[in-house]
Amino acid sequence: MADRTAWMGRMVDRRRLSLRAALLASPALAWMAVLVVLPTLGFGVLALMTRGPQGQVEATPTLEHLRRAIGLTDAGFASDTLRIVARTIAVATFTSAACIALAFPTAIWIASRPAARRPMLLALAAIPLGTNIVIRSYAWMLLLGPDSPAARLGAAIGLIEPGASLHPSWLAVSLGMVAASLPLAVIALYASVERLDWRLFDAARDLHASRMRAAVHGIVIPAWPGLAAAFTLTFVPALGSFVIPDLLGGAKHWMIGHLVQQQFGTSRNWPYGAALGLLLVAGTIPAAVMLSRRRVGAAEAGGGTPRASTGAGCCAAASLLLLYLPIVAVAIASFASTRTGLSLGAPTLEWYRGVFRDARLLELATNTLTLAIVSTAIATTLGTMLALSLERFPWRPGLRSTIDGVLTLPVVMPDVLLAAGVVVALGALRQVGDLFEPGMAAMVAGHVSFQIAFVTMVVRARLASVGTGCEEAAADLHASGLTRLVRVTLPLLAPGIAGGAMLAFTLSLDDFVISFMTASPSSTTLPVHIYASVRRGLRPELHALSTILFLVTLVIVPLTHRLARRPTIGP
Repeated sequence: MADRTAWMGRMVDRRRLSLRAALLASPALAWMAVLVVLPTLGFGVLALMTRGPQGQVEATPTLEHLRRAIGLTDAGFASDTLRIVARTIAVATFTSAACIALAFPTAIWIASRPAARRPMLLALAAIPLGTNIVIRSYAWMLLLGPDSPAARLGAAIGLIEPGASLHPSWLAVSLGMVAASLPLAVIALYASVERLDWRLFDAARDLHASRMRAAVHGIVIPAWPGLAAAFTLTFVPALGSFVIPDLLGGAKHWMIGHLVQQQFGTSRNWPYGAALGLLLVAGTIPAAVMLSRRRVGAAEAGGGTPRASTGAGCCAAASLLLLYLPIVAVAIASFASTRTGLSLGAPTLEWYRGVFRDARLLELATNTLTLAIVSTAIATTLGTMLALSLERFPWRPGLRSTIDGVLTLPVVMPDVLLAAGVVVALGALRQVGDLFEPGMAAMVAGHVSFQIAFVTMVVRARLASVGTGCEEAAADLHASGLTRLVRVTLPLLAPGIAGGAMLAFTLSLDDFVISFMTASPSSTTLPVHIYASVRRGLRPELHALSTILFLVTLVIVPLTHRLARRPTIGP
């Protein structure tokens, strides 16, 4: 007798069920295995190979690159690399600490607002994530430039020379890094703060505990999973950051992300880049394992009434100022009558009209939108199939945990490490065909590799919230599997699928590193063009186009959040 199990209110063959689950999951898992998992694991092998005279990788084994990565050379000990590693860890630690210090009271303040306002406030914290990191970094260059109020204040108190700017400096790097990571910390902490039982805090106060002790035992310790997630989501990406330190810090403030990008880019020294990448992998894998244990599911509401102090409100105001000041700066520059700086003068729409007259800008915008639309369509299809497989079919616990870990990798992995893995994978695939040469196809493959994870998480959350009651009722009425999928499951999942697609689209618009490392001259996207132009100052038409893209994000992010939280039916 065949091994049978209960599924959707019926007894079915277990092997056939496992085959259906594998068929649904295999396209997404294969895509991520080739472009994310295998290259990441392969860094250990690549680091042992030799760089040829023309930059090619040769299979001759050597420990040279690993020794160089830890500062050992034929001439003796060299501290340059270790100094950069220590600097990177220090900056990442400061970034995480500052983000948590601002995000925790901000999350408490949001949770203390009326329930109807909380989604809007949380969306306000998330919207800057959809603004490209290159644009935000350039905005900080405007805000800290020689003509800015901040620079004048710095000159007045003797911090800098009159007429000088506040960048490149560690102050500029710190501001840029904290502003970039702060939304992730707020979102992670709010998920824990929302579930807190505030009656624990009240009970501790009733037992004469000090306010500080009651806060530690009634708020901080119960919110520890959110604090750990916030630290992971800010520390690990900061380890691999290179755009912000490059634009706001310059050559004197290099971090390890610079070295990795350089080796897989202009230097064409993949083995040494892989050796440096192993240092980032050492921080990424534990983070992926920890986050993968946070199961997707419906959250249980806490008890009591959240209360926020005046200090929490001040932290929330400071967080919003830090997040939106760069965006406002670019918007002001887009209306300025001058071609540079933040001097507004008489407002003008000339630069917005110039966007639609400039053939090159339209080509860049077309490339950016084409990349986002195509990659979103593929990632949404594959991610939805994978989510259905994981939530509607039985998996062995160990295998499910492994898949959860794989899905967490693109979320916590530094962008430069993910991009380096894509470059390595496409380099290997080029031995098969020319389709994987740098260009639009390569960029789509790279974007889909991280979009799948985000789509899967959103759709899985929707599947967990709607339950299986409606699908089981359809099965009891003898509906076929295809009929249940088309007429029951997909309509119930529509808000989650739409939310996942919008999130994937926004992330594609925001991406720079993968596009930068896989683009060809004919497929350059807007963020890559802005990065190449930023050192000599952006044309005001780019200010206008950046503002337009932000307005698109301003619509997409709240809509994504609303769709993801749309009321469900079924038990």
